[in-house]
Amino acid sequence: MSKKSFADNPALAFIGSAQPRQPEDPTESVAVPSPASSGEAPAAVKYHRLTLRLKPAHKSYLEQVSWQHRTSITQYIADLIAADMHANGGQP
Repeated sequence: MSKKSFADNPALAFIGSAQPRQPEDPTESVAVPSPASSGEAPAAVKYHRLTLRLKPAHKSYLEQVSWQHRTSITQYIADLIAADMHANGGQP
């Protein structure tokens, strides 16, 4: 019995290359387009991904307070940072 070869498979030719994709670096910045208000081309905004190690009580608090504010935990933390920056003379 011969081995199956995927070298000439039309499905793989349709997808692009048959080479596996390398995993992305988790610390890499991600460019996300921002919505344009005047019909202009959206500018790329960079975001940084962080991993937090929290006590269970802090995680529970974040879940509760973000729910009360009707926002995500990420947005709640971003709002806290922006408020702290504003209070200390920085720009949010």
